[in-house]
Amino acid sequence: MSFVYIVPLSIYPFAMLAAGANVNYADPQLPKIWARGDYATKSAFVIAAEESSLHALPKVLNGLFIISAYTTANTDLYAASRSVFMLSQQYLPSNIAKVFGRTNNGHTPLAAILLCSALGFLSLIGLADKTGSQPRITLSELYTGTAACIYLTLCITFLRFKAGLDRLARRQIFGRNHPLYISRLFKSRWQPLPAYIGIFGSAFVLVWSGVPPLVILVAKGSLTSTDNLKSTISLAFDVLGAYIGPFLFGSLYLSYKYIFPRTSRVDLRNLTVEDYVLEDLSSIELEGPVSVPPVPRHRFGSYEMDAQHDGIVSPLSTFEDPFKQEQVHLSVSMDPMMQEEMEAEASRNNERARIEQILERRPARLARGVWREIWSFVITDKD
Repeated sequence: MSFVYIVPLSIYPFAMLAAGANVNYADPQLPKIWARGDYATKSAFVIAAEESSLHALPKVLNGLFIISAYTTANTDLYAASRSVFMLSQQYLPSNIAKVFGRTNNGHTPLAAILLCSALGFLSLIGLADKTGSQPRITLSELYTGTAACIYLTLCITFLRFKAGLDRLARRQIFGRNHPLYISRLFKSRWQPLPAYIGIFGSAFVLVWSGVPPLVILVAKGSLTSTDNLKSTISLAFDVLGAYIGPFLFGSLYLSYKYIFPRTSRVDLRNLTVEDYVLEDLSSIELEGPVSVPPVPRHRFGSYEMDAQHDGIVSPLSTFEDPFKQEQVHLSVSMDPMMQEEMEAEASRNNERARIEQILERRPARLARGVWREIWSFVITDKD
């Protein structure tokens, strides 16, 4: 899994190069999103296949495209309906939760599924437009902008998530570079560079998607010939489709943050180990017969959550291993500050011991190189 994203990143450029090398860029069948046309356009892959000697290949590709679109829509419908179901249950008013936050006897959120699938039928209105299917193009642009907003926020959320984990490492409680973290939990490679690339790429899509039709729309009046361009209304809907998604996303975010239910930003000091080693999972894993007595669980005290202690290492804690328990020597007399430091250190030692016990009970992940990981897509392991 740590190398799985290498596969699409390798296949996409190769596929685009393979199709582009076999298709004339001036082919009239190629889709030109801002050009007027009274004919149906084709995918570059289908045009390349039609030029080959394999006469059945274009139909096979069209069939694969239909299957791909169906599976993608099915996956998106599943994720969207479950998101609506959970949001209705946890955050929305009771009258809405009773409709979209309930399931049937088979534990299926039918109301949430119907709500999300109803929006998908809007794409069918493009079938009535034979001149470029402008409604379908506008809806696809709306989806692209909205998806870019989601990807951008996911990358920002990951950076916040990682910052909280780095803070725990500085507090010498839990670190992602420890062998137990690497062997038992998932560690994304080369982070946070991929997150920054994702933020930059998503922001580029958000800004640039509506710029070309907007420029054409503004300069259309000064052009000598506009016969091959879309109408002004179609170009306006291209701009609308590019920016209406981010506008709706931002409006819902600001409404949810400042109007209802007035949420607040998560403070890094409130991200504890329970956010990285799930509480319910740890409770399950500590149940049943164990070889050693389970370590009592304690929440962090105020000294752990106090920002003034960030970056300050206790004089009693000079260890390098974030899970290593150290001996604490008590003196006969100590001031309140030293006693507080010792209590904090005892709490950290107890928490590290609990985390170590949980992670040691989990099976180790398979550790394989990139070539062995890619080869597993061809031949899987017997075990």
